[in-house]
Amino acid sequence: MTDRDSRISQADLVRSGIEARISQGLLAPGQRIEEVEIAELFGTSRTPVREAVSQLVAAGLLHKTPRLGAVVPRFDLRQTLDLMDYSAELAASAARFAARRLRADEIAALRDHCQRLEDYISANDVANYASTASSFHSIIIAASRNSYLIEALERSVVHLARYFRYCLTYPGQMRADLDDHWKLIEAFENRDAEGARALMRRHALIDPDIIGDYVADMEHGRPE
Repeated sequence: MTDRDSRISQADLVRSGIEARISQGLLAPGQRIEEVEIAELFGTSRTPVREAVSQLVAAGLLHKTPRLGAVVPRFDLRQTLDLMDYSAELAASAARFAARRLRADEIAALRDHCQRLEDYISANDVANYASTASSFHSIIIAASRNSYLIEALERSVVHLARYFRYCLTYPGQMRADLDDHWKLIEAFENRDAEGARALMRRHALIDPDIIGDYVADMEHGRPE
């Protein structure tokens, strides 16, 4: 492997790591990306960090400002709702394609995820529930076998993951979420593309009041 190949691999690693930290809420909206801290966190030089940041800016996952450099975008309520509508349409399309293209082993993996989600509900373990639910949806997105759709969804999910995780803290939300997952599996097993599309379109939306609660909590400095 050449030095350039190694640098690219490191940049990809850093990019994935920054995306994960944004989706997990570890990098908050409006927060500056500190190159030195990121380099130390991932054990790299600053060069792959700069390359990763440039890629994320180009993809719209970070914003570049004259004074602060790269920062995590801050969305107001209207922008968040618009992004959620957009993402829900993409997710619905992914579910429609997946209903036609999922392999038997992938459907089995979805069932395995749901069984684990049942355990997390019993333990009231929101963190592990959210992580496993995200993996459940990643299987569906990948099964769409549409690279453009996958890329667009991955971008939107980075910014919306914190809202979905917050939603799960409300009473009954984990159970309602999992009930939808089981219904999706049924639609996939029946190769019901339109049923899967409609169900995912509804499933991927969050009550605007909950989003408003999240924004209010963040404004008052309450942790996620």
